[in-house]
Amino acid sequence: MRTLCFILLILITVQVNAQDSTGTEPAWFLKFAVRNNLPNARVLMSEITDHLIESDEDSYSMETASVSYFFSDAWGLDFSYQMFITKDYYVKHDAFYDVLENRFGSDFFVSLTADSRRDIKTGTGRSGRVLAGLMYRKRFGNLLLLPRMLIGTTFFHTNTGSAFLKEKDANNLYAISYSADKTSQGFVTLAPTFTLGYQLFKRVVIGLDAQYSYCNINFGYEEELNTLSSSQTNVLRKIPYSQQLHTISLGAGVIFTFD
Repeated sequence: MRTLCFILLILITVQVNAQDSTGTEPAWFLKFAVRNNLPNARVLMSEITDHLIESDEDSYSMETASVSYFFSDAWGLDFSYQMFITKDYYVKHDAFYDVLENRFGSDFFVSLTADSRRDIKTGTGRSGRVLAGLMYRKRFGNLLLLPRMLIGTTFFHTNTGSAFLKEKDANNLYAISYSADKTSQGFVTLAPTFTLGYQLFKRVVIGLDAQYSYCNINFGYEEELNTLSSSQTNVLRKIPYSQQLHTISLGAGVIFTFD
């Protein structure tokens, strides 16, 4: 968040100090786009905790709000919010239970805790990107070239999961839990973006998008076992997630222009 505030302060300073142009191009763009994300590597590690992370390689990004202000015919400032659309988290909830059952079911009765059922959320909107930066505009008749150099944050939620383990043919009761170092992860992201637009109507531009993004993912989970009869807790293992993630995103969108 501090990184984003610093970026916005720089952009506001650029805007205040820029000399306004009296050109004929529209001053404001409002853009909506959908892209398919093609990462070079997996964030998920084929671990049980994968099902607690609100991030998925097989995802789309929806540019739900991109606002650009041009302080000259050629140069402008851009602010973009991109929401990731991933798998239904009911599926992740069920998969988390299935992995526990496969691992412990031969010796224990497995039941998710009430906290776990609540924490494994459903739906989208808690993973995405917030980006800001400079945009350049070049017109060739009805064609528009719109490169952007953006920097910001990629974020996603990391849920907590836990279950009770009741030993079969015995009275021993345990609680196993998986918790991340923090519940909301955010990583500095560079995202140069290029849009090839076509002026369809006076106030409407349709475009093809290509975006390259880079961020260094680094966080971790702990697997803990609590013996309820003695309240003794042991950390069984740490599960690190570390990956330099390069992603190509391809898609299309529509831009509405305003003076």
